[in-house]
Amino acid sequence: MKSMIKVTLLSSLFMLVAFSSYAQRGGGDMPSPEERAKQQTAQMTEHLKLTDEQQKEVGDINLTYAKKMMEARQEAAGDRTAMRSNMEAMQKEKSEALKKVLTEDQFKTLEEMRSKYGQGRPRDQEKKKGGKKRQEEEKQ
Repeated sequence: MKSMIKVTLLSSLFMLVAFSSYAQRGGGDMPSPEERAKQQTAQMTEHLKLTDEQQKEVGDINLTYAKKMMEARQEAAGDRTAMRSNMEAMQKEKSEALKKVLTEDQFKTLEEMRSKYGQGRPRDQEKKKGGKKRQEEEKQ
C-alpha cells in the first residue's frame, strides 16, 4: 500500500514538473534580440549569398530592428492591434534599410522569401479563413 502511494506521488510530481516546464516554454518564450538577429542574418547569408560586408551591415540592421520589435512587444502589453500596426511600420523601415545594402536580385529574393515564409505565413492565412476545420467543412 505504501509503495503504491509513493508511486502515485512520484508520478504526480513528475507530471507537475513536466507540465510546468512545458507551459513555461510554450508561453511565448522568445529568443533574445541578439539570437534572433543572428538567426535572421545566418538565413539571409545562406539564401541571399551575402558578401562579408553585406553580412555585417545586414546583421547590424537585423539587431537594431530585433531590439525595436522586442520593445514594441513589451510596450503593447497585449494590445495586438497596436503591436501589429507598430510592427508593420518597423518592417517597412527595415525593408528600406535592407534595400540600401542588398542588390536588386537579393532584395527580390528576400521579398519572395518573406511572402513564402515570413509575413502572411500559411498558418496566418488559415486563421483568416477560419482555420483548417472550417476549410475542410467548406470543401465537403
